[in-house]
Amino acid sequence: MIPLVRPRLFHVEDVFEDALGRPVLHADDLTAFTVVAHGPALTQRPVLEENARMWSAEEWVEHLEEPFHEHPFAASPGGDRHAVLHLEIRLHPHDPGQHPATWEQIAGRMAQASGVSAPADEVGCRWVAFLSESNTLHVVANLIRADGSWTDVSRGLARHLTAEARRLELDFGLHSPKTDGALAEAPIHLGGDTEKLLAALADPDRGLLAQATRVSARTSEAFAYRFGQTTDISTRIAAVATHLRALSAEVTTIATLADSAWTRPAQPTTVLRVPAAATQPSIPGPRGR
Repeated sequence: MIPLVRPRLFHVEDVFEDALGRPVLHADDLTAFTVVAHGPALTQRPVLEENARMWSAEEWVEHLEEPFHEHPFAASPGGDRHAVLHLEIRLHPHDPGQHPATWEQIAGRMAQASGVSAPADEVGCRWVAFLSESNTLHVVANLIRADGSWTDVSRGLARHLTAEARRLELDFGLHSPKTDGALAEAPIHLGGDTEKLLAALADPDRGLLAQATRVSARTSEAFAYRFGQTTDISTRIAAVATHLRALSAEVTTIATLADSAWTRPAQPTTVLRVPAAATQPSIPGPRGR
């Protein structure tokens, strides 16, 4: 089982179309879009809860976009509005297709490991897990909670998901990419300069990619403040920050797969600093449908 963290985006529809490989309006047949789990439960609207898994892809897009309308000024700790989290979970090629009940448990546990699924007594964010035609599980969440707060997703998200994947493989008898004899690569033991270089790149707090992400986000804010509104330049730089964040998560996953004993370095690294903008920039609203 291989979990992947995709770049956080602002538009739910873009994530669905990327996952389904087609426009949302053309993904209504059950073979293209099969919901296996979602949260939080629509306890105050029992009729919707009963039929939620039969919603079309378009209806799920609208459901996940509602927090943007309800909380137009909600933003991440970094000041951006890229609240759409996309997790992709692929099975090993040697694993057969799983029963929907099994997929439901896998989706629920991955949602818990990522932090998007909150305990029943806490305010959670909206998320849905569905299967695409390639039998790949997609978990899509809007990190803006019902009360307008931002869901705290750990910076070590990729490692948490990888650890949960190993536990799921044991519980459900699935193949692991690290132990399967047919496809496994030779064991890699990091050390010396190799370990230092990978750590400098992959550290989710102080690594080079993490630093570049912060600088890009702050630069986007500075451009927006300079012109008093979000501009094409600030939007493009914000997109760069989003992709850098995804790259950082991917490299962290690679480091963990290369050596399960890999941990972030203890020694501090030089952190680039950019002057903070004087005021918070204007925040773009959701794209009109």
